[in-house]
This record gives sequence, C-alpha cells and structure tokens, in this order.
Amino acid sequence: MIPVQQPPDGINLDDERSNKDFMIRNTTAANAVTGGWPDALGIPRSAAWVSVRVTMTGLVFQQMQTYGSDPRLLIRSTRSTSPSPYPFSEWKDVTAPPAPVSTGAVPLGVHAGVANAVLLQDFTRRRPVVKTGGKPVLALRFDHGLANFNTMVVQHLKRLDLPAAICLNAGDWARTENNGVTKEMVNTWVGEGWLEIWNHALNHVDITDPAKFQEQIVTGLKQLRADLPAATIDGFMPVGSGPYIDFNGGNTVESWWSTDAGRLILQHHAVASGYIPGTVYRVLDGQPRQGQGHFTVDTMTLDDMQVRVEGAYSPVRGVQLMLHPSRLDTTGYLTSADYVAFLEWVAAERDAGRLVVLGAYDMLRADATS
Repeated sequence: MIPVQQPPDGINLDDERSNKDFMIRNTTAANAVTGGWPDALGIPRSAAWVSVRVTMTGLVFQQMQTYGSDPRLLIRSTRSTSPSPYPFSEWKDVTAPPAPVSTGAVPLGVHAGVANAVLLQDFTRRRPVVKTGGKPVLALRFDHGLANFNTMVVQHLKRLDLPAAICLNAGDWARTENNGVTKEMVNTWVGEGWLEIWNHALNHVDITDPAKFQEQIVTGLKQLRADLPAATIDGFMPVGSGPYIDFNGGNTVESWWSTDAGRLILQHHAVASGYIPGTVYRVLDGQPRQGQGHFTVDTMTLDDMQVRVEGAYSPVRGVQLMLHPSRLDTTGYLTSADYVAFLEWVAAERDAGRLVVLGAYDMLRADATS
C-alpha cells in the first residue's frame, strides 16, 4: 500500500514521477504549487488529492481530485518518450459537463469531423474542379509582410496576370512589416480577383495556453472576415511549424484529430495547409487534402526556385512556393530582383503551355488526369 503524504510547499507537479499519493491540504498549500496545476482549465487552487503512478518504461500517469462543492476529477500522462524528462499532456477534466444544446455552444473541437465534412462539401460546391489539360500546377503563396508585398510584388503579379494567395493575422495590421497597407487596400486587391486570403490566426505567435486557441483560431477568422468583406476565407495556414502545444504545424495526419488545435482548425475551416511529410508535391485529382506542405523560398536563388517548379513537371503534380515578403532584400535572403525574374519565368512557362498557375484554393481542386 502506498502511503498518503503531505507534499512540501513549492512542489512542482511536473516533477512528480515516482509512485505516490499525496494530499494538498488547503488553498494555501495549493497556491504554493509552482508548476503543473490545471490552471488553464480554470480549476481553482484548493485542497486536492493527487495520485502518481509510473510504469517500468518511465511513463507517468497523474490523477487529481479536487475538494469542494464542485469537485473535479482530472487526469494526464506523459505524452511521448522524448525529450527527457518525458513531457506531460495537458490536464483533462473528465467530470466537465457537456455544453447545453440549447445554448448552441460546442465544446472545443468536439465536432471537428462533422463540421469539416460539411464545410468541405460546401467548399467543393462553390469551387468546381479545375481541369489542367494534363499540365502541372504552381500556386504562389505569401506570408503576411504587406509593406514589401505592396511595393515589391503586387505590381508584377498584376502585370503578369498571376494569381496569388496570402495568409494574414487579423490582429497584426499595425505590425511594422505591414506599414503603409490598410485593410481597405487589401480588400480592393481581393475584389480585383487576383488575390485570395487565408487565415493565419489572430496574431503571429505560438500558443502555449490551450485557453487561447479559441481566440487565436476562431476569433482570428471572424475578425479577418469582418476586415476583408470581399474575401471568401475557407482556409487556415499554420504559423510556421510551431508547436501550438503538440500540433507542430500539422506535421502528422494524426495531429489533425488528436490535438485541440488541429480539431479546432478543421471545425472552422474547410481546408488547411500543414507540414505532413511527402506532400510538398501534390496529387492533382481534384480532391482537396488537408495538411499539405510547401517550399519556402526565402533563401533560394532564382535557379533553386525554377528547379522546385520543374520538379512538378514529371510526374505531373502541383507545388506551392511560399515567400515571406518582409525578408526580401535583407541580408542572407532573396532579392526582389531575383523574385521578379522568377515571376517572369513563371509567366513565360505558363504562356508556353508548360505550366498552369492557380490560387492555393483552386490548386486543391486541380485535376491533371485525362
């Protein structure tokens, strides 16, 4: 039998990795806990019983039962076997009641599968299959940085009649990299028909607090739609390959349903890009797929970019090339002259009948089959 202990003040629950049961005796002792308390779930600091169990391989399981008129039972475990010490998953409140149906509230990510199926059905209804005549497809993507995008890129996209996609953070219009560009200007570009918009979360930050997912992913989408009424925003592009706790930019198929971030993204967007290995060159059969990757061209040469595009020629596939405009003409990065030369080469390949250039949404519906 494992004896019940009273832990010392200042205990960090993340460090408790040996078999034991202990009692956090009161609110004062709970307030002295320095780490591992389920604060993100809104669990008040109060008396609690904690159980720790460890397997022979070092996996750790913790259970907490809180005291009071609304007692809660919470569980968590180590979620992987690296790095050392094995990191814990987020606490799960197994006694949390479901949201009342009458309020229309939906628990975080619970209905992601059903919601995404309906959104994707609507996406394919509004965006028909694009037949490419057996040709490969290139999609040009830009990640925020509206100041350089406006002064160095926009005129050339228009001149060469090249469609493009840009992902934006609705809470970051005032960032220095966006100086000189207003919401109204971007909305006008969208209305001209050559620019499409993707949600990039409310702010360009990693999210380490699960309570922030709703604000960053869902509120960010609503705000971006309000800011750019001319845009039909169907997609989400993750902020880099950052973790979003354990989402990691959507770098595995499982991350899209096994993490809060992945589920919430799919619950509110028809489509999403990501970092699943082996998806940088894409199948062109008209079937949208989630979590597909891209090439980042920030440090490439003109030849590098051309080679990446030509890699889609045989076998015929699709490829997306992404640029951070804010890095153009800065030390160690691509020059604006080389990027303009690349756009001119792309237009020449298109005009020669060797390449189709589509927006990122349309590429998801591109079909190169006969």
